[in-house]
Amino acid sequence: MEGQQKGGKDTALELKLKKILINWSVAATDFFHQYNQISLYLDSIHHTPRHEMNWIGQYHVPQLISLQATMRNELERLLLDIDQIDQQSIANRYEQLANHTRILRQLNQQANMLLELALLPAN
Repeated sequence: MEGQQKGGKDTALELKLKKILINWSVAATDFFHQYNQISLYLDSIHHTPRHEMNWIGQYHVPQLISLQATMRNELERLLLDIDQIDQQSIANRYEQLANHTRILRQLNQQANMLLELALLPAN
């Protein structure tokens, strides 16, 4: 990175920016995995009769459908933000990336919880 101190040591700011990028990368990878898991699961129950589709396992199917739509909307928002990246300062870009990371993590947690509930037997 530019602005490294002598001896190849990163500055505190560079370390912070690297951490933001790494955190985003991990969250984005998890997001991709969770979104695909939801899609696969919803596809697998697609042939379930409508009257049986409200509850599968311990969760309400419309919640999972709603979460999938929310995840898709967040991905679209991220892509729009990336398109506008040239118009922002470096600090704003990283702050925006950190904000997206927080949202992706929240969505990942929700997806993980709902998918785990789907595997539990219905009561």
